[in-house]
Amino acid sequence: MVAFPRLLLSGLVLVAAAAGAGCSSEEAPENAPAQDADVLEYELFASTRQLGDADLALLTSSDETGVLSFSAEPPALAGVAPGQVILAPASAKTPAGLLRVVLSVERGTTSAFVLRTAAAPLQVAFRKLHVRMQRTAEPYAPDTSFVVGDTSPLTLRPQYTLAQGRGDRKQTYQIVVYDGDGDVKTTNDQIELDATLGGGFDYRLETDLSWGIVDTLPKVVTDCLESIAKLATSGEKPSCKVQDLLPEAKTTFHVDPFVTLDVNARGAASLAFEKDIFVGTVHLPPVPFGPIAFEPTVDVLARVEGGASARFDVGAFASAQVESSVTMSTKTPGAPQVSPPRLKDYKVEPRQPTVDLHASAKAKVGARLTLAAYGVVGPYATASGIAEISAAPLEDPCWKLRFAFETELGARVKTPALPVIGSIDLLNFRASPIRPIDEEVARGSCIVPPDPPQPPGSGPTPRTYQSPTFTPWAKELGGSVDGAFSQTGTFRLGFPELVPSIDGRWVAAGPFAFGLHKIDGEGALTWTSALAPPEGRVLRALRSVPTADAGIMALVAPPGIEAFVLAKTGQSGAVEWTRAYSLPEDCTSNVNHLVRDSGSGFLVVGRCTAGYGWMVHVDERGDVVRARTIHEQGSTVEPIAGVTSDGEIVVAGQVARSGELEQTFVTRLDAEDRPTVSTAFHCPERISMQPTTMIAAESGGVTVVGTANGPGFIARVRKDGVLGFARFPNLGLGVASDFILSSVAELPVTGMVFAGSTRNVSQDAPPSVIVAGVDSGGRTIWSNRYAVPGRALAIPALRLTDDGGVLVTAVAGPANGREGDLFAMKMHAKDGNLGGATAVTSSPVALEDYVCQMATRPFAPEVRDVVITTKEVVLQRR
Repeated sequence: MVAFPRLLLSGLVLVAAAAGAGCSSEEAPENAPAQDADVLEYELFASTRQLGDADLALLTSSDETGVLSFSAEPPALAGVAPGQVILAPASAKTPAGLLRVVLSVERGTTSAFVLRTAAAPLQVAFRKLHVRMQRTAEPYAPDTSFVVGDTSPLTLRPQYTLAQGRGDRKQTYQIVVYDGDGDVKTTNDQIELDATLGGGFDYRLETDLSWGIVDTLPKVVTDCLESIAKLATSGEKPSCKVQDLLPEAKTTFHVDPFVTLDVNARGAASLAFEKDIFVGTVHLPPVPFGPIAFEPTVDVLARVEGGASARFDVGAFASAQVESSVTMSTKTPGAPQVSPPRLKDYKVEPRQPTVDLHASAKAKVGARLTLAAYGVVGPYATASGIAEISAAPLEDPCWKLRFAFETELGARVKTPALPVIGSIDLLNFRASPIRPIDEEVARGSCIVPPDPPQPPGSGPTPRTYQSPTFTPWAKELGGSVDGAFSQTGTFRLGFPELVPSIDGRWVAAGPFAFGLHKIDGEGALTWTSALAPPEGRVLRALRSVPTADAGIMALVAPPGIEAFVLAKTGQSGAVEWTRAYSLPEDCTSNVNHLVRDSGSGFLVVGRCTAGYGWMVHVDERGDVVRARTIHEQGSTVEPIAGVTSDGEIVVAGQVARSGELEQTFVTRLDAEDRPTVSTAFHCPERISMQPTTMIAAESGGVTVVGTANGPGFIARVRKDGVLGFARFPNLGLGVASDFILSSVAELPVTGMVFAGSTRNVSQDAPPSVIVAGVDSGGRTIWSNRYAVPGRALAIPALRLTDDGGVLVTAVAGPANGREGDLFAMKMHAKDGNLGGATAVTSSPVALEDYVCQMATRPFAPEVRDVVITTKEVVLQRR
């Protein structure tokens, strides 16, 4: 029963959009009645089953899926059959009225009489209909109710103030968009949006439809309705389209918002962000209109977005009154005709903003009036205020504040709540937003320091790089990690990751991690978020990436035979949703990497035991966009790492032809995840080359690091697939030691800094970490070894910090009854100086450069679509 009501509505409710989606801007004739006079003229088809008071008295229940239960068969429904239309006015039991097609009839069940129904278009009930009504919607009046939207895990604190007079009633919302540590009292890691809305909407609705000389509902229509009803249990598509058989229905919808807006956004961020927030719904009293029931609601909507900014505080007060209208016909549903809105009056009062250099922030808050007929269809009009601040340190004026008033008109068709999938939008016609106000309202200068800082998260300026502004440190953080990984110094089971979070902290993950670990810039563990099924073991947190809406997307090891799990969390670690994904049987549990695309989606890559790789692309909600396997004729292919460079996803991994050594490949993907530019390279003198990670480089290129069966390697691949250079830092090829590079970052001056693990297999010394700085050609400038006395230290990941440092995380082996500990250290990026830190020892180490004449070959991967299934899974935070 899930698929069919959705199918029926998608075929039928399109024509019902006329109940509130159109508009005509023609002037009324001189002899027309006054525009504020209500008019209702209608004629029902004889086949329409209209319920009266006596019939509705027998109604015992009506659920959101369209099931109507009666204590006895109502007189008006005697002999009713599938495909027939029933109509009921607004009443205490049917506040939105009923306009339904009968799908099935059940007699003699536990309830005496049960109908399963779906929404129907106006034209199958009415032979003629002419409606005109004019109303004012004041969503903040005392007789309205406010229902909080799906704001979890946001913090929403609605407050109410009421005053006298039109437009003076208002409501204030305080929304914490994200909170880095889960404590709303600490405000230095939040973005908060404050909004006060007042006013309302004047609207006028006119609807017309007519069958002309047709007196009875044509048989071709009734036959189509009956055939659709018969398919209710099968879910098959009907062969007929009711909307093609019905006459045009046209509606005029004029809406004039009169609003007051007080918009404020404040907070701190170090990454770009954008988030839409459904704050809640104001339910207005229903409008009964003869046999038609209108249900006006006002949705309170917000959006906040910005670029990397240390701190901002922006806002403005405004009041405005606008005239607007839109026209849509059921015969041309995709071509709305919009009359340009006319601004009748407005006032803007900006607030003096507070802004750090490089700030960019925008706060948008508004209200959307929807006038739904029978609860499933109606026109909508949105009125929003937008305050936007931008700052550029080398311009004068340094900052500019803009305010805009935006209107949007259209029609939305939604279902009643369906089993499993809930309420969904079937159709959403809308005209492009129009801004009758969009102007600069304030500007000012900044005091620019001699060495302006980079945008937060961009690393240090050259001057800060040379003269760091912090004292180095090293700390044992504890956490929940598997220290056995560090004992071997190898990464055959996976690689580490350290990514920035929007609140200026960092998130550490990897196959060693029993959960995500958020740490701050001073080496304190903010929280650990471990996920597990009920009564099950904790799952490993393999990867994490920031999301566009200021959250965290985590790649989690599956609890069963699935290929992988995605978990969306907030910045406090609170879980928003978790989904498991299954691929063909030989591709299970072999997941390698998660990378965000150039928008708000994600690509997950892994390998299959049959010798090919797989790539699964999902959107921000975790819905699968496409799933493909990646092959090369006569080769084994394993995708290992990925990055977005110059707007394209780039994937690196291993490829080996039969009888040949393993090589590193790099391939760029187009918008459909098909390979474009690809290359493979290796050192013929080494047994294999395995990449571990990759970062974006200048001009759309990438930098890849990994291991070459003894030495490490660092290579630059240009956007056109040409290998720029490859270097092989090592501790001496005559020494029985492994050196595996696992992390790399670009320096603000030419060059890079990388980190890796080393283990001397001929000695009993535990593995240790090496961090080194190299020039733009990969040649070593400085290198240091970092170790924990008596314990293994390995699996390092690093990131540059804005104060001239390198933040490094690593895993220490078991000790003192613990399985392992997460270590963090912050050293100078220019030379690796760790100062007097005692938790970790440091000493210079000489890195040699193994010279090799590189060999490259064309890499010709092919992709094929693959079936993937997905389901929600229950994971609990521990």
